[in-house]
Amino acid sequence: MYQLDKQERAILKQLIKNPRISDNQIAIKANVPLKTVNRKRKILEEQGLVSYYCSLDTSALGTGTFEARSLYITILNEGITRKRLTDMMGAVQKKKEFFAKHLSITMVGEYEGNVALINLVESRKNDDLIEIHNAEIVPELELAFGKGCIKKTVTLPIASITRLLHNYLPQENITKGKIDSNWPDAALFVDE
Repeated sequence: MYQLDKQERAILKQLIKNPRISDNQIAIKANVPLKTVNRKRKILEEQGLVSYYCSLDTSALGTGTFEARSLYITILNEGITRKRLTDMMGAVQKKKEFFAKHLSITMVGEYEGNVALINLVESRKNDDLIEIHNAEIVPELELAFGKGCIKKTVTLPIASITRLLHNYLPQENITKGKIDSNWPDAALFVDE
Protein backbone atom coordinates (compact mmCIF):
# COMPACT_ATOMS: atom_id res chain seq x y z
CA MET A 1 0.00 0.00 0.00
CA TYR A 2 1.40 3.35 -1.05
CA GLN A 3 1.12 6.23 1.45
CA LEU A 4 0.74 9.64 -0.18
CA ASP A 5 2.56 12.55 1.40
CA LYS A 6 1.40 16.17 1.61
CA GLN A 7 3.29 17.21 -1.54
CA GLU A 8 1.89 14.30 -3.55
CA ARG A 9 -1.65 15.22 -2.47
CA ALA A 10 -1.06 18.81 -3.60
CA ILE A 11 0.32 17.58 -6.95
CA LEU A 12 -2.62 15.20 -7.43
CA LYS A 13 -5.17 17.94 -6.75
CA GLN A 14 -3.67 19.97 -9.58
CA LEU A 15 -3.68 16.91 -11.89
CA ILE A 16 -7.31 16.20 -10.98
CA LYS A 17 -8.25 19.75 -11.90
CA ASN A 18 -6.33 19.61 -15.17
CA PRO A 19 -4.63 16.35 -16.28
CA ARG A 20 -2.82 18.28 -19.05
CA ILE A 21 -1.18 20.76 -16.68
CA SER A 22 2.59 21.13 -16.97
CA ASP A 23 4.93 20.28 -14.12
CA ASN A 24 5.95 23.97 -14.06
CA GLN A 25 2.35 25.03 -13.45
CA ILE A 26 1.88 22.33 -10.81
CA ALA A 27 4.97 23.59 -9.00
CA ILE A 28 3.58 27.13 -8.94
CA LYS A 29 0.00 26.24 -7.98
CA ALA A 30 0.88 23.52 -5.45
CA ASN A 31 3.86 25.40 -4.00
CA VAL A 32 6.12 22.36 -4.52
CA PRO A 33 9.62 22.61 -6.05
CA LEU A 34 9.69 21.75 -9.77
CA LYS A 35 12.23 18.91 -9.41
CA THR A 36 10.07 17.41 -6.66
CA VAL A 37 6.99 17.62 -8.90
CA ASN A 38 8.90 15.89 -11.73
CA ARG A 39 10.18 13.13 -9.45
CA LYS A 40 6.93 12.51 -7.56
CA ARG A 41 4.73 12.58 -10.66
CA LYS A 42 6.99 10.01 -12.33
CA ILE A 43 6.83 7.77 -9.25
CA LEU A 44 3.01 8.04 -9.09
CA GLU A 45 2.76 7.13 -12.77
CA GLU A 46 5.25 4.23 -12.52
CA GLN A 47 3.43 2.83 -9.47
CA GLY A 48 0.20 2.85 -11.48
CA LEU A 49 -1.46 5.25 -9.06
CA VAL A 50 -2.15 7.91 -11.70
CA SER A 51 -3.91 7.30 -15.00
CA TYR A 52 -5.09 9.80 -17.57
CA TYR A 53 -8.32 9.40 -19.51
CA CYS A 54 -10.12 11.24 -22.24
CA SER A 55 -13.88 11.29 -21.83
CA LEU A 56 -16.01 12.11 -24.86
CA ASP A 57 -19.60 13.10 -24.10
CA THR A 58 -21.58 10.94 -26.53
CA SER A 59 -24.93 11.78 -24.91
CA ALA A 60 -27.61 13.99 -26.46
CA LEU A 61 -25.92 16.97 -24.78
CA GLY A 62 -22.56 16.09 -26.39
CA THR A 63 -22.04 14.49 -29.81
CA GLY A 64 -25.52 12.98 -29.80
CA THR A 65 -24.10 9.60 -30.79
CA PHE A 66 -25.94 7.82 -27.97
CA GLU A 67 -29.24 8.92 -26.51
CA ALA A 68 -29.92 5.74 -24.55
CA ARG A 69 -28.02 4.39 -21.52
CA SER A 70 -28.75 1.55 -19.15
CA LEU A 71 -26.81 -0.17 -16.43
CA TYR A 72 -26.91 -3.94 -16.94
CA ILE A 73 -26.06 -6.05 -13.91
CA THR A 74 -25.62 -9.63 -15.13
CA ILE A 75 -25.50 -12.03 -12.19
CA LEU A 76 -23.69 -15.25 -13.00
CA ASN A 77 -24.42 -18.67 -11.53
CA GLU A 78 -22.71 -20.11 -8.47
CA GLY A 79 -19.27 -21.50 -9.17
CA ILE A 80 -18.24 -18.79 -11.63
CA THR A 81 -15.45 -16.82 -9.99
CA ARG A 82 -14.23 -13.26 -10.49
CA LYS A 83 -10.93 -14.64 -11.77
CA ARG A 84 -12.64 -16.78 -14.41
CA LEU A 85 -14.71 -13.81 -15.52
CA THR A 86 -11.78 -11.37 -15.69
CA ASP A 87 -9.62 -13.99 -17.45
CA MET A 88 -12.40 -14.52 -20.02
CA MET A 89 -12.77 -10.77 -20.55
CA GLY A 90 -9.00 -10.42 -21.03
CA ALA A 91 -8.94 -13.25 -23.59
CA VAL A 92 -11.86 -11.77 -25.54
CA GLN A 93 -10.28 -8.32 -25.56
CA LYS A 94 -7.02 -9.71 -26.94
CA LYS A 95 -8.86 -11.36 -29.86
CA LYS A 96 -11.14 -8.50 -30.85
CA GLU A 97 -12.71 -5.32 -29.63
CA PHE A 98 -14.78 -6.18 -26.57
CA PHE A 99 -17.81 -4.13 -27.59
CA ALA A 100 -15.95 -0.84 -27.15
CA LYS A 101 -18.62 0.95 -29.13
CA HIS A 102 -21.47 0.26 -26.72
CA LEU A 103 -19.78 -0.40 -23.36
CA SER A 104 -18.97 2.85 -21.59
CA ILE A 105 -18.01 1.27 -18.25
CA THR A 106 -17.47 -2.37 -17.29
CA MET A 107 -16.96 -3.57 -13.73
CA VAL A 108 -16.98 -6.88 -11.90
CA GLY A 109 -18.86 -7.02 -8.62
CA GLU A 110 -20.92 -9.21 -6.33
CA TYR A 111 -24.67 -9.65 -6.00
CA GLU A 112 -26.10 -11.85 -3.25
CA GLY A 113 -22.99 -14.04 -3.19
CA ASN A 114 -22.62 -14.37 -6.95
CA VAL A 115 -20.20 -12.71 -9.33
CA ALA A 116 -21.82 -9.92 -11.32
CA LEU A 117 -20.76 -8.29 -14.57
CA ILE A 118 -21.79 -4.63 -14.51
CA ASN A 119 -21.94 -2.78 -17.82
CA LEU A 120 -23.01 0.74 -18.66
CA VAL A 121 -24.40 0.12 -22.15
CA GLU A 122 -25.01 2.98 -24.58
CA SER A 123 -26.81 3.09 -27.92
CA ARG A 124 -28.67 5.37 -30.28
CA LYS A 125 -32.10 4.08 -29.23
CA ASN A 126 -33.52 2.51 -26.07
CA ASP A 127 -34.79 -0.46 -28.09
CA ASP A 128 -31.22 -1.32 -29.12
CA LEU A 129 -29.92 -1.72 -25.56
CA ILE A 130 -31.60 -5.08 -24.96
CA GLU A 131 -30.42 -6.27 -28.37
CA ILE A 132 -26.81 -5.33 -27.58
CA HIS A 133 -27.01 -7.18 -24.28
CA ASN A 134 -28.66 -10.31 -25.71
CA ALA A 135 -26.87 -10.47 -29.07
CA GLU A 136 -23.35 -9.44 -28.03
CA ILE A 137 -22.72 -9.80 -24.31
CA VAL A 138 -24.79 -12.90 -23.43
CA PRO A 139 -23.29 -15.06 -26.24
CA GLU A 140 -19.73 -14.26 -25.07
CA LEU A 141 -20.64 -15.24 -21.50
CA GLU A 142 -22.32 -18.45 -22.68
CA LEU A 143 -19.36 -19.31 -24.89
CA ALA A 144 -17.05 -19.00 -21.89
CA PHE A 145 -19.25 -20.48 -19.14
CA GLY A 146 -21.92 -22.55 -20.91
CA LYS A 147 -25.59 -22.08 -21.73
CA GLY A 148 -27.62 -20.97 -18.75
CA CYS A 149 -24.63 -19.40 -16.96
CA ILE A 150 -26.65 -16.29 -16.17
CA LYS A 151 -28.74 -16.42 -13.03
CA LYS A 152 -30.40 -13.03 -13.39
CA THR A 153 -30.06 -9.67 -15.15
CA VAL A 154 -31.04 -6.36 -13.57
CA THR A 155 -31.42 -3.31 -15.81
CA LEU A 156 -31.46 0.31 -14.67
CA PRO A 157 -32.06 3.07 -17.24
CA ILE A 158 -29.65 6.00 -16.70
CA ALA A 159 -30.97 9.55 -17.09
CA SER A 160 -27.66 11.37 -16.60
CA ILE A 161 -24.23 11.02 -15.06
CA THR A 162 -23.73 13.49 -12.25
CA ARG A 163 -20.36 12.43 -10.79
CA LEU A 164 -17.30 10.61 -12.13
CA LEU A 165 -14.15 9.48 -10.33
CA HIS A 166 -15.06 11.28 -7.07
CA ASN A 167 -14.32 14.82 -8.29
CA TYR A 168 -15.80 15.36 -11.73
CA LEU A 169 -19.30 16.86 -11.68
CA PRO A 170 -20.10 17.43 -15.37
CA GLN A 171 -22.98 19.85 -14.76
CA GLU A 172 -21.23 21.66 -11.89
CA ASN A 173 -17.47 22.00 -12.17
CA ILE A 174 -16.36 21.10 -15.71
CA THR A 175 -15.64 23.82 -18.29
CA LYS A 176 -13.65 23.34 -21.49
CA GLY A 177 -12.73 19.76 -20.59
CA LYS A 178 -11.33 20.29 -17.11
CA ILE A 179 -12.37 21.27 -13.61
CA ASP A 180 -12.96 25.01 -13.30
CA SER A 181 -9.82 26.80 -12.11
CA ASN A 182 -11.84 28.50 -9.38
CA TRP A 183 -13.11 25.16 -8.00
CA PRO A 184 -11.55 24.98 -4.51
CA ASP A 185 -8.75 22.47 -3.93
CA ALA A 186 -10.37 21.70 -0.56
CA ALA A 187 -13.42 20.34 -2.45
CA LEU A 188 -11.25 17.74 -4.25
CA PHE A 189 -10.91 14.23 -2.87
CA VAL A 190 -7.54 12.49 -3.09
CA ASP A 191 -7.25 9.94 -0.27
CA GLU A 192 -7.89 11.61 3.03
